[in-house]
Amino acid sequence: MVGNVELYGLPSCSKCKTVCMVLDRNGIEYSYIDVSGDESFPHEVPSVYSDGFWFDGFRNILLWVNQYRNRKCS
Repeated sequence: MVGNVELYGLPSCSKCKTVCMVLDRNGIEYSYIDVSGDESFPHEVPSVYSDGFWFDGFRNILLWVNQYRNRKCS
């Protein structure tokens, strides 16, 4: 089980939209936070924050989702 998941992204970001679809398909509930008005956002977009950890960038988020799926199946 995953704790609170926050997805930080931009409306114009195609990778952010893909991450939304991946999270949805894997049954991971999340809150979407639009950072388009936050020029000081210190992370790469898309970014996920979960259980006290940041996962920055599309590839790292997909790796995190795969780890989640593997834990769920075992």
